[in-house]
Amino acid sequence: MAHTWNEAGFFTTIKNVSGGTLNCSFLPPHGRVLASGATYTIFGSIQSALVALDYASSTRKIQGFLNAITKGLIQVTQTPAVILTDTVTGLPEQVKVTSGTIGVQAPTYESSLT
Repeated sequence: MAHTWNEAGFFTTIKNVSGGTLNCSFLPPHGRVLASGATYTIFGSIQSALVALDYASSTRKIQGFLNAITKGLIQVTQTPAVILTDTVTGLPEQVKVTSGTIGVQAPTYESSLT
């Protein structure tokens, strides 16, 4: 059996919803300027990216991110997928939301089997 991989479930996407250009100095690796409505995608979780190699020196980046979220300047539109193992089948399942209803599906990194 061969897999066709869909890697979207490994990324975080941030969107500028401020209504104007926004200087996001907290975004890795060295900050980004986002136009209104623009998105920026990073590998992994935003928490890990903000902390990077040294938690102590990341305090300003964390606070900048939290301030932007709190003020409604940015939205997190995608995070890495939550994948859990079904205790009955032993198979991995990914959390999904369809029309406001929480459910599960096969992980998106396995988009098809041949």
